[in-house]
Amino acid sequence: MSTPYIASYALRYSIPSVQQQIEVAVIHDVEDIQNEDPATPNHADRLAWANWANKNSSVAWIAFAWPVAMNPTIQAAVQADPSGQSVQGCRCAIRGH
Repeated sequence: MSTPYIASYALRYSIPSVQQQIEVAVIHDVEDIQNEDPATPNHADRLAWANWANKNSSVAWIAFAWPVAMNPTIQAAVQADPSGQSVQGCRCAIRGH
Protein backbone atom coordinates (compact mmCIF):
# COMPACT_ATOMS: atom_id res chain seq x y z
CA MET A 1 0.00 0.00 0.00
CA SER A 2 1.23 3.46 -0.75
CA THR A 3 0.24 6.69 1.01
CA PRO A 4 -1.54 6.61 4.37
CA TYR A 5 -4.76 7.89 2.79
CA ILE A 6 -4.76 5.26 0.06
CA ALA A 7 -3.79 2.58 2.55
CA SER A 8 -6.59 3.57 4.94
CA TYR A 9 -9.12 3.62 2.11
CA ALA A 10 -8.02 0.20 0.92
CA LEU A 11 -8.13 -1.16 4.46
CA ARG A 12 -11.66 0.20 4.91
CA TYR A 13 -13.13 -0.98 1.60
CA SER A 14 -10.95 -3.63 -0.05
CA ILE A 15 -9.91 -6.29 2.43
CA PRO A 16 -12.80 -8.67 3.16
CA SER A 17 -10.96 -10.50 5.94
CA VAL A 18 -10.64 -7.25 7.91
CA GLN A 19 -14.31 -6.45 7.34
CA GLN A 20 -15.22 -9.91 8.63
CA GLN A 21 -13.01 -9.45 11.69
CA ILE A 22 -14.72 -6.14 12.48
CA GLU A 23 -18.13 -7.83 12.34
CA VAL A 24 -16.95 -10.60 14.66
CA ALA A 25 -15.48 -8.00 17.04
CA VAL A 26 -18.87 -6.26 17.16
CA ILE A 27 -20.56 -9.53 18.10
CA HIS A 28 -18.00 -10.12 20.85
CA ASP A 29 -18.85 -6.70 22.26
CA VAL A 30 -22.57 -7.49 21.94
CA GLU A 31 -22.05 -10.56 24.13
CA ASP A 32 -20.06 -8.55 26.68
CA ILE A 33 -22.81 -5.93 26.89
CA GLN A 34 -25.54 -8.56 27.18
CA ASN A 35 -23.63 -10.14 30.08
CA GLU A 36 -22.61 -6.97 31.91
CA ASP A 37 -24.00 -5.91 35.26
CA PRO A 38 -27.32 -4.06 34.78
CA ALA A 39 -25.94 -1.41 37.15
CA THR A 40 -23.32 -0.46 34.55
CA PRO A 41 -23.80 3.18 33.50
CA ASN A 42 -26.02 3.50 30.41
CA HIS A 43 -26.70 -0.24 30.47
CA ALA A 44 -30.23 0.08 29.07
CA ASP A 45 -29.03 2.08 26.05
CA ARG A 46 -26.03 -0.18 25.56
CA LEU A 47 -28.26 -3.26 25.78
CA ALA A 48 -30.70 -1.83 23.23
CA TRP A 49 -27.78 -1.24 20.84
CA ALA A 50 -26.37 -4.72 21.53
CA ASN A 51 -29.71 -6.36 20.80
CA TRP A 52 -30.01 -4.40 17.57
CA ALA A 53 -26.41 -5.15 16.55
CA ASN A 54 -26.86 -8.84 17.27
CA LYS A 55 -29.75 -9.00 14.80
CA ASN A 56 -28.10 -6.67 12.28
CA SER A 57 -24.41 -7.52 12.43
CA SER A 58 -24.13 -7.29 8.65
CA VAL A 59 -24.54 -3.52 8.95
CA ALA A 60 -23.64 -2.86 12.60
CA TRP A 61 -19.92 -3.30 11.90
CA ILE A 62 -19.89 -0.48 9.32
CA ALA A 63 -19.83 2.23 12.01
CA PHE A 64 -16.51 0.82 13.21
CA ALA A 65 -14.82 0.34 9.83
CA TRP A 66 -13.13 3.74 9.72
CA PRO A 67 -11.80 3.63 13.30
CA VAL A 68 -10.27 0.24 12.49
CA ALA A 69 -8.89 1.45 9.14
CA MET A 70 -7.29 4.47 10.83
CA ASN A 71 -5.68 2.44 13.64
CA PRO A 72 -1.88 2.57 13.20
CA THR A 73 -1.36 -0.90 14.68
CA ILE A 74 -3.82 -2.45 12.27
CA GLN A 75 -2.36 -0.47 9.37
CA ALA A 76 1.10 -1.86 10.19
CA ALA A 77 -0.27 -5.41 10.39
CA VAL A 78 -1.85 -5.05 6.95
CA GLN A 79 1.38 -3.68 5.51
CA ALA A 80 3.14 -6.78 6.87
CA ASP A 81 0.39 -9.07 5.53
CA PRO A 82 -1.70 -7.37 2.82
CA SER A 83 -4.26 -10.19 2.90
CA GLY A 84 -5.37 -8.97 6.33
CA GLN A 85 -5.49 -12.56 7.55
CA SER A 86 -3.08 -11.90 10.41
CA VAL A 87 -4.67 -8.65 11.58
CA GLN A 88 -5.35 -8.58 15.28
CA GLY A 89 -6.80 -5.73 17.27
CA CYS A 90 -10.10 -5.00 15.53
CA ARG A 91 -11.85 -5.49 18.82
CA CYS A 92 -9.55 -3.06 20.62
CA ALA A 93 -9.98 -0.51 17.84
CA ILE A 94 -13.77 -0.57 18.06
CA ARG A 95 -13.83 -0.44 21.85
CA GLY A 96 -12.41 3.07 21.74
CA HIS A 97 -15.54 4.23 19.89
